[in-house]
Amino acid sequence: MMRMGQRRSLQRSTADEGGVSPLELFFDLVFVFAVSQLSHHLLEHQTWQGAIETLVLLVPVFLVWLRTAWTTTLLDTELRPVQWMLLLVMLFGLFMNAAIGTAMAGSAWTFVLAYLTIQVGRDVWLLTTELTPFIRDHWHRMLVWTAGAGVLWAGGAFLEHEARLLCWAGAAGVDLAGTALGHPLPGRALRSEFQPLMRERLFERARLFFIIALGETILTTGTAIAANIEAPITLLTGTVALTGTVAMWYAYFDAREAETQNTLRASSDPVRVSIQAFNALFVIVAALILTAVGDESVIAHPFGATSPTTALLLYAGPFLYLSTHAWFSYRVNHHPSPSRLIGAGSLAVLGVLSLFVPPFVAAIGAAAPLVAVAIADGRHRYELRGAGPVEREAVTR
Repeated sequence: MMRMGQRRSLQRSTADEGGVSPLELFFDLVFVFAVSQLSHHLLEHQTWQGAIETLVLLVPVFLVWLRTAWTTTLLDTELRPVQWMLLLVMLFGLFMNAAIGTAMAGSAWTFVLAYLTIQVGRDVWLLTTELTPFIRDHWHRMLVWTAGAGVLWAGGAFLEHEARLLCWAGAAGVDLAGTALGHPLPGRALRSEFQPLMRERLFERARLFFIIALGETILTTGTAIAANIEAPITLLTGTVALTGTVAMWYAYFDAREAETQNTLRASSDPVRVSIQAFNALFVIVAALILTAVGDESVIAHPFGATSPTTALLLYAGPFLYLSTHAWFSYRVNHHPSPSRLIGAGSLAVLGVLSLFVPPFVAAIGAAAPLVAVAIADGRHRYELRGAGPVEREAVTR
């Protein structure tokens, strides 16, 4: 029996990778809604300020998902206390995400209170359970960073629109910096070498969130097609949009994903590799939101001159997507991805040229490098399949 006052251990065994539970998949549905809300916000505010607002609002949405995913990776989701925690985060997350569209105007407090309640409440609750010293120290440091950012989030809710955006941008910057750096404090930094981690489970969680963001791209494309179904050009623009989305899906799940998994399995510091993976995932999700809005704009307005805004939406998303892939491949697998670097360079050039052609032609130009990368990945996969260990090492480099 557990003694009076003794913390109850809810931790998962380090040998228990397990699969993603049905409740975790259910929890992810709240973030399907969130990504949709963010896409609609950018669609309705296609300005630099609208783009910054969308990015700032994406930060808390992503961090709620990320830190809850880390928590459920550490804890046994078959236990009732963990399940109740997930359901409560889901409830507050639903209200937070519902407030995205008006957070910069009238629903600031709904958004902020829901966000801070989730982040502080979940982490304080976690610290009441039995944890390893490494996890306990990391969560203590995270709470300090959350409190620092929380002052800015709460302060911004008192301010008017532009001042609120500036204050919240600072809060988002603090939150992002803490996540990217492992929440260091003076004399206390992340020391994660040789720390056990459920590697396969975290990798699967990242894949599922990518699917959520990719699903929003398809949903936005489908909605735009439905609204313009009678226009003959929609057959072309809708096909081009879906082709680009399929190419991005393939580029994520190509042979290099297996390389990354092997690197994660072999790493003596899987926590650090996982942090880098989630840093990359944040940028990839932002890129997919840009792509979804760009595709919708072209389907709705395929003719005329391509505006700088449309060109930026069409090309910035794929450019960020491929550039982030190349960066992550270099940081984790220790070799660049030439096809992605070439693809990103092509997008930069084609993005400028797109200003001189109609939007539907610009959309074809944005999708073409993605398709080329997918073809290169297919060839890479084929070469790996037929190569021996020595040849396989040469191919990956």
